[in-house]
Amino acid sequence: MKKGRRFWGALLVAALVLVQFPGAEADAASSASAQDTRGKVLGSTRVVGNRAVVLWDPAQSRVYDREKPPVGPPLAEFAARQEGALPKYAVVDGTVIADQAFYQSKELGVVVVPEGIREIGEFAYARSSVTEVLIPAGVQAVGYGAFYHCDSLSGVTFLGPVEDVAANAFAHTLWLEKFFADGGGEGSDFLITGGVLVAYRGEEQTVAVPEGVEVIAAEAFKGHGEITSLTLPESLRVVGEAAFEGCSGLRSIQLNQGLEKIKDRAFSGCKAKRVTVPASVTEEGLLAFDGVSVVYEGEPPKQTYGISATRLSNESYRDVPPDPEAVAAGVVTEGPEGAGAVLEDASRLYTLQISVVSDPVEAGRAFERTFGRGIPDGSVVYQMELKDASDIPISRLGSRTLTVTLPLPEGLEGVPLRLFGLDRNGQLEELALEQDTEESAGRIRFGVKFVSQIVLCPQGEAPGQAD
Repeated sequence: MKKGRRFWGALLVAALVLVQFPGAEADAASSASAQDTRGKVLGSTRVVGNRAVVLWDPAQSRVYDREKPPVGPPLAEFAARQEGALPKYAVVDGTVIADQAFYQSKELGVVVVPEGIREIGEFAYARSSVTEVLIPAGVQAVGYGAFYHCDSLSGVTFLGPVEDVAANAFAHTLWLEKFFADGGGEGSDFLITGGVLVAYRGEEQTVAVPEGVEVIAAEAFKGHGEITSLTLPESLRVVGEAAFEGCSGLRSIQLNQGLEKIKDRAFSGCKAKRVTVPASVTEEGLLAFDGVSVVYEGEPPKQTYGISATRLSNESYRDVPPDPEAVAAGVVTEGPEGAGAVLEDASRLYTLQISVVSDPVEAGRAFERTFGRGIPDGSVVYQMELKDASDIPISRLGSRTLTVTLPLPEGLEGVPLRLFGLDRNGQLEELALEQDTEESAGRIRFGVKFVSQIVLCPQGEAPGQAD
């Protein structure tokens, strides 16, 4: 952004503001936070005196301070546009741009992500009209598909290395398409910004990643079977998920001293006979060296896993070998007596653990954020955790549904109830609830597509949307 450019907006806000957005798949044009919009301007953000500030036109949209969650009539107005569903914040607690927050928004131009943001959520800006994005130092993660199919996105600038740039974060953007289309030009074969190597377009057998690169993004070299030899720079700290997966010709890998993290499937499918992992590596992801013999200079690093391994469909990412003696596929439930669960199209045996949460801090924060009050008296908060033989919690079920049956807790028999769940960003969602049917007397039944905490509330105590 050039100095001296004039920006308009009726109100200068020196702190990050929160705006509710009308649903994951709805048009996010009705809300904006930290955006420089073009056409109908809702608000804009610029760096002034080395600090991110927001310029906002209050005539265009309601603005809420994050310390005062919206309650009363404004909440009802947003809920009506959602056909009764709970509204959500586009920016959660000033630190996370929520999943799909600005999905399909056509009001965006240049986006300046404010200071204080730690994560840009999955598909946060996907299929939007964003043209440029500036990502400040301090952002730790750019989620899966965050800018997917932003067809007008021509420039991306990282002001500091982002440790986790997920797969397809910038797929099908003008920025990447221009980079790959210029493969025969004189430019570098490495797309690098702010110490992050986002993509590679070369065809050389011997590759030396340039000095200064601190992070290699997910899948940056994936499928480059022509590479036979790889040297990493001393500056490198993180090798991203599946960064060199499927590099079938890679037989020589020289890892650098100072490397700290190697993420899931980073070198899976490579043909190196042996790789020496320096003592500086503190974390190693699932199947990071699948098929490669590894020698550790120091103590073996901590074993970690990424978000992709928590998706139900990614069974191969969780490294569970077939068990010829396994019992029939389905769900075994551990929890309150009488609890049970059925997973749609289950392909293996899963375990669902259900337990009462005695100190529900996360759920309490979600209620405060949405309703401006804590969890209602008489409510029961459960933690649900779904696992297969890998023992990795599976939270994202995709198109499939986990149908859960629970016995009614003491004191809630015969009482009209409401059920809430938490999404990946910790925001409330109301869940459909079957109660007091002839075949499920004394029990409740509900379905989820994201496995997390749930809150069962007496309807008379639960806050209303226009409470």
